[in-house]
Amino acid sequence: MSTRREEAFPKVEPPFAATGPWVLVQDRITNTTSRGGVIIPDEARDNRASEAVAKVCSIGPLAGRNMLGEQHEGWPWFRPGDHVLVPRYSSARYQTIAGVVFRALKSTEIFGLVTDLDEVLR
Repeated sequence: MSTRREEAFPKVEPPFAATGPWVLVQDRITNTTSRGGVIIPDEARDNRASEAVAKVCSIGPLAGRNMLGEQHEGWPWFRPGDHVLVPRYSSARYQTIAGVVFRALKSTEIFGLVTDLDEVLR
């Protein structure tokens, strides 16, 4: 039986890596059925928070730097494997055949580090 973490973030190898100032993240997959097995229609699913949580896959070598190439104070704020809060609508998206969505974001678009993933996935 799979866990909530595995369902939300299936292990799929990203088809590319982040370059330059970009951070590659994997979007959370929303549940299509309830715990009891009832199918949840798209209109009833609460998608507001679903894509707000993502898993960091890779970080480009220029991420965390300003326009002059200077590193931001306190960088790195997150590492590959961490779960972060991201804007729902932003950046380029790539969806795999399996339906997993990857996005490239600037490091400054990531506005939080998830400290309790189990609580977020409840």
